[in-house]
Amino acid sequence: MESGFVSEIEIDVDDNWNSTQHQTDGRFEFQKLRSYGALYFVKRPKKEYRHDLLTLESLNKEFSIGSNLSHPSIVRYLKKENDTIFEEYIDGLSLREMIDSNDRRLQSPQFIQRLCKDLLEAVAYLHQNRVIHNDIKPANVMITRIADQVKLVDLGCATTDMWDVAEGFTPKYKAPEQGCEATNTYTDIYLIGRLMEELAPIAGVSPEWEEFINKATFKNAKFRFLSAKEALKALPSRKWKEITYTIVFLVFFLGFWFLFNYFTSDFHKWLFSHILSIFK
Repeated sequence: MESGFVSEIEIDVDDNWNSTQHQTDGRFEFQKLRSYGALYFVKRPKKEYRHDLLTLESLNKEFSIGSNLSHPSIVRYLKKENDTIFEEYIDGLSLREMIDSNDRRLQSPQFIQRLCKDLLEAVAYLHQNRVIHNDIKPANVMITRIADQVKLVDLGCATTDMWDVAEGFTPKYKAPEQGCEATNTYTDIYLIGRLMEELAPIAGVSPEWEEFINKATFKNAKFRFLSAKEALKALPSRKWKEITYTIVFLVFFLGFWFLFNYFTSDFHKWLFSHILSIFK
């Protein structure tokens, strides 16, 4: 799910819809549509797959999962008509596009910190609803043009208790268990760890990130974070660093101030009068 569209196609929608541009990926094509001024993102099978049972089941599964979710960092699935899914349109760039274009935002440790936090919160929400994403990668993470909001997209590979068959995975980012055993919450945590492993060197983040990434990406799932909430608590934070630096600065400043006053001739008089003033 990318933001770049390259050409125009026809789509069977009513006259109120104005089709713009589209792109394709595997069995599906994606289209940006405008209706009464508002933009929507549309996904449907390519023409040669529109009667393929497995493709239609995959589309039905994705909408069934996505339409029951509501989180600010997860794409909204709005409606399904026949073989077509309508989603909210996200005006922005995918992390893949940002990496490939050397986007300056990726050089900010604060941006990376917030990105990881928002992703973990989105995944925690998915897991709370017994949904495993299974395909968290740069192409499936969007950053909005307005306010740099994180949006996790594409639930095509997601699994739940009812929909237990994953449609596949991305080899470059897959967890060790994918393709050979059932996935679980620790799979998504691994995928976020791999994503941060790619982004951390770009931003030059602190060494604490190495410990976080190593734990998230253990080959043996038993040694990873037990949940997204646990990973959130372990997320390296600049807040405590800033507090520590502030305390050190204050201690140094007060020490310097005390020594300066101690070696002035009027210090003892000042100290004595100050103590007396407290008890008055």
